[in-house]
Amino acid sequence: MFHTGDYSLCGFFTTKSAVNVGADAGDEAIVTVNGGSVTVGAELYVGGTSTAGGTGTLTINGGNVVVASGKNTLAGFASGSTGTINLNGGVLTTMRIAKDKGKGYLNFNGGTLQANADHNEYIKSGITVTVLAGGGTIDCNGKNIAIDAQWSTESTGGMNFTGGNGNTISIPNKRAITYPGITSITPGTRLAVSNLSYSKNLISNGIVVAGVPAVGDVIFTCTRGEGNTLDGVSLDNVKCPIAPGTTFALDDSTTNIVVTAVGTPLENYWTGNAGDGNLSNPANWANGVPGSGESANIICAAPATLTKGDTFAPASITFLEGCAAVTIDGGTAFENITEIVSLSSSSHTINVPVRFTGDIQVKQPAMAETSDLAKPHVTFAGGAYAAAGYSIESGNSAAVYSRCIFGKYYLGSTSASRWTAQYQGGSKRVCVADGSSLYVPYAGNVSELYVAAGAKVDIGDMNTSGRPSYRVYGEMAVTNLTATGSTAIYATYGQSLDTPGVFKFGTVTNEMSNTKGVLFYFADGNVAGSHVFYIGEGGVNYKTATTTIYIVGRDSEGNSETIRPWYSDFTIGARPGDDNPAGLRFFRDVEFCTDDENGTGRTITLEARTQVQANKTAAIMVSGSGTLKVTQPDENGAQPTVTLAGTATLEYTAKTADLGAASIALGAGTKFAFQNSGSTLALPSPITLPAEGAATLRIDGDRLNAGNTHTIATGVEADAADHLTVDPESAALDGRKATLAVKDGNLVLEFESRGLTIIIK
Repeated sequence: MFHTGDYSLCGFFTTKSAVNVGADAGDEAIVTVNGGSVTVGAELYVGGTSTAGGTGTLTINGGNVVVASGKNTLAGFASGSTGTINLNGGVLTTMRIAKDKGKGYLNFNGGTLQANADHNEYIKSGITVTVLAGGGTIDCNGKNIAIDAQWSTESTGGMNFTGGNGNTISIPNKRAITYPGITSITPGTRLAVSNLSYSKNLISNGIVVAGVPAVGDVIFTCTRGEGNTLDGVSLDNVKCPIAPGTTFALDDSTTNIVVTAVGTPLENYWTGNAGDGNLSNPANWANGVPGSGESANIICAAPATLTKGDTFAPASITFLEGCAAVTIDGGTAFENITEIVSLSSSSHTINVPVRFTGDIQVKQPAMAETSDLAKPHVTFAGGAYAAAGYSIESGNSAAVYSRCIFGKYYLGSTSASRWTAQYQGGSKRVCVADGSSLYVPYAGNVSELYVAAGAKVDIGDMNTSGRPSYRVYGEMAVTNLTATGSTAIYATYGQSLDTPGVFKFGTVTNEMSNTKGVLFYFADGNVAGSHVFYIGEGGVNYKTATTTIYIVGRDSEGNSETIRPWYSDFTIGARPGDDNPAGLRFFRDVEFCTDDENGTGRTITLEARTQVQANKTAAIMVSGSGTLKVTQPDENGAQPTVTLAGTATLEYTAKTADLGAASIALGAGTKFAFQNSGSTLALPSPITLPAEGAATLRIDGDRLNAGNTHTIATGVEADAADHLTVDPESAALDGRKATLAVKDGNLVLEFESRGLTIIIK
């Protein structure tokens, strides 16, 4: 019995008794099988027995679960119970899957369900079957079976039907079979669907024969009643990928699809005849193991893990139409491969490194639209490598390439031949999917780059003269970004998802010839939080007096965008030129977080003058535990208000009486330091004190006159002196004791008189 809790199995487990997952009322049990074998000698209950039951989930990721011949798998059997079976991999062998008074669910996402007995209710009515993106396989195993379940309209993948030796897998008329993917049928297996409407739907979505059939084979039949025929139905999407010239037709009854001619099989294709999954075993191939310069064609009716071995080294690999999910493992890399082609509606994984001779070419028509990252794809878990000077695609417009990156990619580009992704005009966006990564030592113009949440792009030197725009929901890191030309950079142009991205720039250098410069643009659709721009020790630099960094904040919800240290202190430099105009311009609120990505307080030095764009409003938030050091006055015009939070320090070191900020609001625990420029106190901006707790004021620069009273803030509450302290180490105090008090509604600072000291020699 498995009661409440998570249980993981990987190995060998055998019992002659029944097994119950979520045995009793109130139980919430999850059992996961990751490998090995599990043998059950009696019924397998998922979600309770006939007298009691809770919530049970059986997830099979790998291995084999075998329920004894003549015994049932029961999902959601008891009243009030819920049983869910997830077939993500491996094989579940059983006489049938049934339910009684509870709720039962069967989800295919790459696994196989195998029969061990004939049964006319192999998957009983009441069980909801969902086919997810990984697809699924039903193996009749030489039995005749009928599936009486309800197929969910939430399905997204396709199904494989196999195991027949002239046997039939039937779908009764009352049951809708509604998955949207391709139907794969191995020779000798017949799929019979009674309902004419659903028969037409499956044929329209596509049927492939996963093997070489014989003339006269019946692969599909519509079985219900006189007049319920397939007459007039197009068979254009009925194919045999291994023998492309194979033709199909309706027989005289117009209820059966039969093979009328068998075309010439491909020169070499996977047969799996040896049954060991070894790609280097000649017995598994039609004409021996494909070697250097040869192509390999793979089609597996059921999801399979294949081992590369030492001699399997083809020039190209094609996963044929109708191929179930394939994983390629092994200890040796693929060398000098030209392309990977996926024609199937399943996703495939290559766990060994793949080194391409030139461009990385992954041709898969299913990925024509790059914004849909859930579509079938090839994942390079072991890494995909392109030689120096090459890229993700060759640009051959005659072929449909994958424009999504799944797995780890390395492009060996050089400074002389930079990688580019300038596909804006052709709408050929390059996407990096969740959990994937792309490394490029050198890059040129990169536009329409989509980085999904959980993905990372790492670029060494990037020199862009175009108009790059990125949609980054994960992380994009560039060691050195140099902007040239005359077109602005729109960093997150058009980004509308709720997940903000992270950008990391070791050095940003603006060499652009226009007056706009680099725009870090934030779309107004991002309502969940701020984008984060990390800057490394190289900081932000200006090469000409005409360039500006524009910080374009969000247009709604009031959230700010964030600039913070990556791993060290950094400086935002001043623009060159005698007048030294504004180098940092704000359209909306911006936060300077002074903590680096590890939470260590750093110093951000702001040498560039700042200004709020005309007709805009903006505020600066200084947060974290480090320091924002401002060294120059703001440019004339509207200036952003400044708010301090956390334990941050705002330090004005410019010797000027007016730094131009509209106001400075201090938070409890923060510190405001400024360079006093005369013998009397001259605050650079109006100060707002914290409502609770106290902030600290530090006065640097020239010594103040003794005995003077200096106004810090006006119109304050009676307890204002409790919300501000003066740093006794302030240079302007010159070691004298200072006190704060409220007088006539003003917060004033007073110094003690030092007195007169006479030295007699």
